[in-house]
Amino acid sequence: MAFFVQDTANYTRRSEASELLCSDDVFARLIRARGCPSQRPDASVVIPVNAQGDLENARFIVNDLAHYQGNHALEVVLMINNYEANDPPREIDELAELGVAVVADPAIRRPAEAPGLTARVYGTRSAAADVVILFDADCRLLNPTALIDWYITTYQAGAQLAYSHVDYYDMRDTLPNRVRICVHHMARWFKRSVLRIPTVRGSNYAIDRTMFL
Repeated sequence: MAFFVQDTANYTRRSEASELLCSDDVFARLIRARGCPSQRPDASVVIPVNAQGDLENARFIVNDLAHYQGNHALEVVLMINNYEANDPPREIDELAELGVAVVADPAIRRPAEAPGLTARVYGTRSAAADVVILFDADCRLLNPTALIDWYITTYQAGAQLAYSHVDYYDMRDTLPNRVRICVHHMARWFKRSVLRIPTVRGSNYAIDRTMFL
């Protein structure tokens, strides 16, 4: 399996990013990015959305994706989960009106499987592209065009799995927190570079759809 890492903090981090657009602008930009709906997109962006805490976050990352200015056809899929079946959140319809594909299921938990992974599987099953790009709902994209184009180009060059650096925000800048994050990154580097285990950063990676499923 080919495996690429792009260690560039300018692409993705959990931070403030693009200017906020009105709903009509978001819709127009995402529809334009999708291109002809009868043709397979170059990539599908799949975002799991926990309805208990991520609905507002989802608006921000969808807004960031609407700033994509590349030439690739891009599909955005939100997998909304974890809500009362008899009382679905109104945001499901509101987010669908932004020009994204919405997959909604109130209960997706499966035994011995992390809910975040299950949500990614559900969303990926609905994706139309051969490569899926997976972000968490609370990620912010500093440069969506550079990141997405790099993922697509890397996949077309033969990679089946790729990810780039993720930074943090809303975290207290204290020595214990810095040490914890340093240990986290070093552990992943050791797995990837020394043990040769393709360890991704779960909130930001691209993968071959068939292989993932």
